[in-house]
Amino acid sequence: MFIIYKLTRNDNKIYIGITKSSRFKTRLHEHSVSNRFKNYNFTHEILERCNTIEDCLQKEKYYVELYDSYNNGLNLSPDGSGNHKCKNFTTLGLKFSRETKNNISKSLKGRIPWNKGKNWVSDNLREQWSKKRKGRCFNSKLNELQVKDIRNIYSTNNNSLFFKKYSKIYNVTTTCLRDIINNKTWKNV
Repeated sequence: MFIIYKLTRNDNKIYIGITKSSRFKTRLHEHSVSNRFKNYNFTHEILERCNTIEDCLQKEKYYVELYDSYNNGLNLSPDGSGNHKCKNFTTLGLKFSRETKNNISKSLKGRIPWNKGKNWVSDNLREQWSKKRKGRCFNSKLNELQVKDIRNIYSTNNNSLFFKKYSKIYNVTTTCLRDIINNKTWKNV
């Protein structure tokens, strides 16, 4: 599905554009950093949704004429296609034939990526980082103090309801608590 949208700058200049509905937010961001919009605030409005690109291109031309966004706005051409020199360019990006795609693929086969085999970090620094991180949990809901508390409480009060009660208190699973107590996780504490 495609979208025809209108962007209005704070100086009331208008731009009419089209994009795939899945790319709409990306297009808004691209506009916000483009020369036409980066020093301005702008509002967006979805004018219409279309099922085919052909229908969308016709309606884009209609809206460019309706809002006069070519003469008095920000569109670079009367039909909304821009002023691109490349015949393969559309407002949705470059379109290549199957033959061209195959030729590009063949030319890239066997090429070694520019960063293959590069060591960006020395072995010594990598080892220091590894030692520093060893045994730590970086995406944990708990901190070291809570882990110590859990182990102390369990050692003094290891009844059958411990896991159920403290999993609710600390908002973790019973499996998480068992792993802490059995030193499967948080080994450094």
